[in-house]
Amino acid sequence: MNAKQEEYIRRNWREFTARQLAATLDLKRTEVESVINSLREPLFVRLAAKAAVYFGPGPLQERRRLGALFAVALLLRLYYLYALGNTPFFEPLTNLVDDGVYNLRGREIAAGDWLGGPSWLIYTTPLYPYYLGLIYKIFGYSVGAAHFIQTFLGALTPLLVYGLAKEAFDSRRVPLVAGAICAVYVPFIFYENMLLGESLAIFLILCGLLLLARTLKKADGAPGTVFLTGLLFGITTLFRPNLLIPVGFCALYLGLLLGYKRKRKGLGAATALLLLAGLALGIAPITLKNYRLYNDFVPISAHGGMNLYLATNPEKGGGFRPSAGFGTGMKEMINNSITMAEQAEGRALRPSEVSSYWSGRALENVRSSPFGFFVHMLRGAAYFLNRYEYPDTINMLFVAEFVPFLKPGAFSYGIVAVLALCGIALGLRKWGSAAWLLAVFAFTYSASVGMFFIIARYRVVVVPLFIIFAACGLEYAREAWLKKDQRRLVRFAALAALASVLVFYPVRQLRFAVPYNTLGAHFFQKGSAQQAELCYNKALRISPNFPDPYRNLSLLYRKAGDLVKAQAYEERYQVLKKIAMAGGK
Repeated sequence: MNAKQEEYIRRNWREFTARQLAATLDLKRTEVESVINSLREPLFVRLAAKAAVYFGPGPLQERRRLGALFAVALLLRLYYLYALGNTPFFEPLTNLVDDGVYNLRGREIAAGDWLGGPSWLIYTTPLYPYYLGLIYKIFGYSVGAAHFIQTFLGALTPLLVYGLAKEAFDSRRVPLVAGAICAVYVPFIFYENMLLGESLAIFLILCGLLLLARTLKKADGAPGTVFLTGLLFGITTLFRPNLLIPVGFCALYLGLLLGYKRKRKGLGAATALLLLAGLALGIAPITLKNYRLYNDFVPISAHGGMNLYLATNPEKGGGFRPSAGFGTGMKEMINNSITMAEQAEGRALRPSEVSSYWSGRALENVRSSPFGFFVHMLRGAAYFLNRYEYPDTINMLFVAEFVPFLKPGAFSYGIVAVLALCGIALGLRKWGSAAWLLAVFAFTYSASVGMFFIIARYRVVVVPLFIIFAACGLEYAREAWLKKDQRRLVRFAALAALASVLVFYPVRQLRFAVPYNTLGAHFFQKGSAQQAELCYNKALRISPNFPDPYRNLSLLYRKAGDLVKAQAYEERYQVLKKIAMAGGK
């Protein structure tokens, strides 16, 4: 092959096949192919170029990006749902903790008991059982239907995050990166497949914030949209009552922004009031239901006082061990808190009075040791930022032993938190009003969790906003790298290192005593006594002073006819329970 023949191939290899070029030049096909192969770009380069064209700027390309995000998110979630179906965790393990209580109450609602129920249910989050009841009414008792609906809504989360990031930040990459992280964020997938209201709260909060962010661009403040958003937030508070705090601050932010920055005080005040009016209307049905059933004014739930007491009492775990002093199951915790309050007051108490009693105890804790409380809250903030997914109903790391898909979730939040702290610190001065709205909501929601229980399923609600800030942090680093701006790169690296020390600081992680006990109770209810006994004994090997497995083993042996063992375990349970109760007074 001479130089002219090679040059001809170089000019025409894209238009003709190797066979045609070989026939034209009277060459062997292998000779022509060797030249063509040297001219071809690597496969990943060609795929990247095609993707850049396919997903590049423009309305059609944006729809393709959103479609790809939705497809990836849905496929991952469907795979996990399939894997979960082969484990005991597909349904609630027990009716004693949150998901089991909601599931049982949902079945009662589906059967027609829309307003009734035991009096202790006023101390629980009210709306999620009605969501389950509606599903069970339509599809029959089907936990799978509830899972699938939450899975579908979870697959929409990346699209909402994409839209919210697009409204808040003037960048093409930040929305796409934030949406991509949401699509593959493992803790989202985990909580979307539990019978808890957090995944629905995430969906509704993102819808509400997206509406608010768009109203900031309108000169009249879009009063109708603001009221509708308040109504949406009101409904969402029935899944997560602490949402009242960030929504109140968002109303204040909107009022100040429109009233002073845009010099329209009347518009600012009206906008804030409309948001709060919508919020009140969303809550009103449950408030009226509570008054009708219990003859007591309880806007949402009466468990706030007990939660505040536990969160402000360092001796009781301060939100790091939320069940300390009251028990472990939802009903047990509620009944014990009522009994202790009524014994202290010497009379029967209405639900609002029980909540007030524990709120008063919380204030006593604060007044007795203000500095200790301050240090305790700082410790709580550190726990909130820490990468450890502090469990409540079910430990994600425990479920990961059965579904390996979840194992990357142990580090997901830590990476997001580090990048989010960098994005906030490095981009704060360039933010517009929509970005500040997200920051106000994220900060105040985080503070509201810190006031109560710092556990993963409460924290996960605000993680979509952290992901947006994390995408901003990545974009800052990318721009600094491309511009070879060493000062910005050093600044980013230093902040990331500092944040990593805080986020990845080793904390005491809960062992699997409670999950094994819960799993044992599940097997016992299913009639698998041998597996139940194995789980209870594993729980005791992990935590010998944990009372509940002793009670469960007592019940197991009593049913098996071994009354001697049953009595011994029951006595041990009573001793440990008295010790725990004494610690709660």
